[in-house]
Amino acid sequence: MNTPHKALLVAVVGIGACASAVLLPLSSPIGLADGDSPVTLMVNSSIGLVWLAAGLVTLARQPANPLWKLILLYLLWDRLLWSLQWTPSPVVQGLALHFAPLAPVVLVHILVAYPSGHLRTRFDRAVVGTVYGVVLGSGVLTALMWQPDPSCTSPFCPENILLVWPDNGLADALGQAVKLAVPVIGIPVLWALGRP
Repeated sequence: MNTPHKALLVAVVGIGACASAVLLPLSSPIGLADGDSPVTLMVNSSIGLVWLAAGLVTLARQPANPLWKLILLYLLWDRLLWSLQWTPSPVVQGLALHFAPLAPVVLVHILVAYPSGHLRTRFDRAVVGTVYGVVLGSGVLTALMWQPDPSCTSPFCPENILLVWPDNGLADALGQAVKLAVPVIGIPVLWALGRP
């Protein structure tokens, strides 16, 4: 596929992901979450369009550079997967609630791989691999333990189809540990990446 056709495909997919981040929540029978409004949805979607523009510029200038693919993956994960929380299917909604918050992992991959799109050193690969492992692993473990409150009346308390061992206390502790581990690992990594 030549570059103009790729660019057209990327543009259609990216615009679709950004549109879904507005249209799914607004048209869903679930309704908007607390703190969301049509304006916030439009602002978030506009930010997605900026990411799309960055990916298209990267594709146009350096078609062999895989950075545009990472940007598209981030856009799909951050906008499309996030918007699937508003589907009335408990299975899709539950999976989206568990895995949509993992979009920052792809963002870390983009930041470390910039500008070549490749993880050039063993250190880069170790950092990105560790972030993927810790965040995805903790996300799966949390999903296996998190049980929605049976008295929850919000439509954002779907059935957890991944529940194996209900323990909300441990799931919350694991989530807090990851939130602490990311800056503890991230600050030295950013410092190391910024050194000459």
